[in-house]
Amino acid sequence: LDKLPREAIAKDFQFWQKFLERSLANPLFVTDYDAKRTFSSLRTTGGNLYRHWKLFKEAEAAYLQALLIAPSNLAALMPVSSILWE
Repeated sequence: LDKLPREAIAKDFQFWQKFLERSLANPLFVTDYDAKRTFSSLRTTGGNLYRHWKLFKEAEAAYLQALLIAPSNLAALMPVSSILWE
């Protein structure tokens, strides 16, 4: 690919927005450390892909979503801090 298709990016964010709405309203999810870390790591991977493609606005948003899921996720905190610093 020369670039990531905008429609794929839009679908990705739609998926994660719905996921966040459902999951963060579910007390079982909110108290499940392993589930939160797993999904936060998955979202961080999406942020890493956006960062690789130099889509810094999208990367920042994905990392912030990962931190909403698991605020202690350093794998999301470090790159978003770097983006914000720059």
